[in-house]
Amino acid sequence: MSHRSLIFLAVVALVSALSGYVVWSSQKPESVFKPMYGLDVQGGSRFIFRLKTEDLKEFDKSTLPRVQADMVKILGGRAAGALGVSEPVVTAKGTDQVVVELPGFTNVEEARSVISNTAKIICYWADNVSTASRQRRFIQAGEEEGEDGVSYVAFAKSAAPETKLVPGTPGYLEMIQDWEVILEGSDVRDAKPIVQGNRTQPEFTFSDEGSRKMEAWSRRHINKGEQIAFVLDNRVLSIAPVKENTILKDSAFIDGDFPPKYVKTLTQLIKAGSLPVPLEELSRQTVDPTIGKHAMDQMLVAGAICLGIICL
Repeated sequence: MSHRSLIFLAVVALVSALSGYVVWSSQKPESVFKPMYGLDVQGGSRFIFRLKTEDLKEFDKSTLPRVQADMVKILGGRAAGALGVSEPVVTAKGTDQVVVELPGFTNVEEARSVISNTAKIICYWADNVSTASRQRRFIQAGEEEGEDGVSYVAFAKSAAPETKLVPGTPGYLEMIQDWEVILEGSDVRDAKPIVQGNRTQPEFTFSDEGSRKMEAWSRRHINKGEQIAFVLDNRVLSIAPVKENTILKDSAFIDGDFPPKYVKTLTQLIKAGSLPVPLEELSRQTVDPTIGKHAMDQMLVAGAICLGIICL
């Protein structure tokens, strides 16, 4: 072997060592040699969803490919962020379906709840709810705790204060449908959990368009004590009057008592993006590994042998 060849091999060895060091120092030591197994190796969950475009008014079917592509991106972000799946596989199927594979995640109920949640926070002007200075059709009736441990606001009709209106009842939904939307969906740019005292609450940052809408509404109703409500999945999470001499603009937080895990999941979903259309679950299944750890070990050994032969 010539002197030039030895120098070349020395340079290759040095570059390889430096590359290995960079990879090692930038990751946890236990993750450097830990392979990422797919659904067929370690099992997991698989879902097929259909985009419910018929629920949208005046939906333009020519935009369906773009909506489907956006859905793939959003669901991938949800699986990685809110569920913590290291390598989710989200693919389009046909013209109006999406397949979601979650390697290593076998809790299908939790996965379905997180993946198919609209995560569409809507900020309303609750103009039919009584304020400190004006009597209106509805009044607040305190907070109730749902089955999932998340608090919501109950209401009652001013004419029948003894009968509470709660989520799931026709009167509750009809009340919300009469409210005026201030901002929603893409008007919320970011979300994060914040700690107020001993409570964890979600804080939202509005987009430029969302900030413009909120500021315009605030200026129009300044010092009137009007009620602003935050609603998720037809459930009022928070409602409160705007303080005196206050102009809302860039951000807001929901003042409520929520489980920390709920706040974390909700903000992760909002960061990933609200669903452009609702989803209909067509199928779900828990997938058992078909290759298995033993076969995977054999493949790794074979790969190491091949690498050694190539290097030699």
